[in-house]
Amino acid sequence: MTCPYETWISAFMDGELTPQRADAMADHLAGCHGCKAKYEALTGLDQLLQSLPELKPSEQFERTFWKKVADWEENRSRRRLADWFKRGWRTVLAGSLALFILVFVSVFQGRFTRSLSPEEIILAEQMDVLQQYELINNLEILENWEAIAGEDESS
Repeated sequence: MTCPYETWISAFMDGELTPQRADAMADHLAGCHGCKAKYEALTGLDQLLQSLPELKPSEQFERTFWKKVADWEENRSRRRLADWFKRGWRTVLAGSLALFILVFVSVFQGRFTRSLSPEEIILAEQMDVLQQYELINNLEILENWEAIAGEDESS
């Protein structure tokens, strides 16, 4: 089981706790052996890191670093262009096709339709009648169906 004060150790070392919490942490370290051992280990590590000499990069480091960054950026832009050619052409093609259809319809809209004559308008209004032409054409036979059916039975 971990101590709830354990999360305060690093903040206590860095002086980031409020005065009340810092006092509470100092009192806690006096009585909690687990937190005191971690505090001492972190303090020792901190002192060791402070005692190390400052590392200074070589004069060549900065030039090499920025050259690598520039090379990476150049490769990244090439990859973007290659990716666009791999996938982007589909979007351009779809947009071009939609634009072509829109222009085609708007330019040729009136050329494929013509105005209807009055006779054609009347004919279109009578379409239901024309669809039933077979029935209307044989209407006389259907009106005399009982007489025709009676003749078939007598024969």
